[in-house]
Amino acid sequence: MIRDILSDLKIDSFAFIPSALCREANGRLFSSVPRDMNVIFMLFPYYSGNGGGDISAYGAVHDYHGFAKEVFSSLETYISDKYPASYVRGFSDHSPYLECEGAARAGLGIIGENSLLICEKYSSYVFIGELITSLSREELSAEGVPEGDGILRYCEGCGACKAACPAGCAGKRERESCVSHLTQKKGELSDSEKDLIKKGGSIWGCDACQSVCPHTKKALREGTLLSPVDYFRSSYIGEDPVRSVEEMEDDSFALYPFAWRKRQVIERNISIIKEKNND
Repeated sequence: MIRDILSDLKIDSFAFIPSALCREANGRLFSSVPRDMNVIFMLFPYYSGNGGGDISAYGAVHDYHGFAKEVFSSLETYISDKYPASYVRGFSDHSPYLECEGAARAGLGIIGENSLLICEKYSSYVFIGELITSLSREELSAEGVPEGDGILRYCEGCGACKAACPAGCAGKRERESCVSHLTQKKGELSDSEKDLIKKGGSIWGCDACQSVCPHTKKALREGTLLSPVDYFRSSYIGEDPVRSVEEMEDDSFALYPFAWRKRQVIERNISIIKEKNND
């Protein structure tokens, strides 16, 4: 069963909705998939520690695209074998649909003021994947996949995330000032951009808005925040991440999310943080 495959992969948050409830995110991909499908949204919890404050939690573990590929390969093989005439295709990150909104409509969480999906068990420390399939509602139900109610829900709007943000951002509307975005920006940074990275204190990404969220604090208290997925937990570099990154061989470096910008960008960030520490 699909439910059993996901359970074996330690994925416990998943549900489907009709594709008609999903909004377009990428026009090229959207036009490449059939209409009138069902979409199984699933969450990949990745929190394995706080990166010692020097790197974001998602930057301290292997790039999740590798895990998503493993998940989709298992599901696509199973569905194609059992339902030979069916359509099935997996996406994560680069998707036909708005992932956060789709996952929320599937009932997997609420949308926070910081534009992230917040689920009860893992807060916002999750990646989102989706499997588009022609399997019917009845077939998916028989495979142990619940159906979402299609309703969008939002967080309480307490303002903690914006108050904690080094740049005072309010979600993706102010993306250019987001410290996580700046740590991934190529080329030379302005003095003001460097100051924001120093204020954030991370060589890659930023967890400020996530760490102060009441839902994160609740998950920490209840002991549910830590990822059960070995792919993430076994690759965690929370112990002195600056030194770990500097000493990484190329083959190991390539497995982490910061590799997509090559060494120059994260090495620039390391220099900025070291400059801050020497001030």
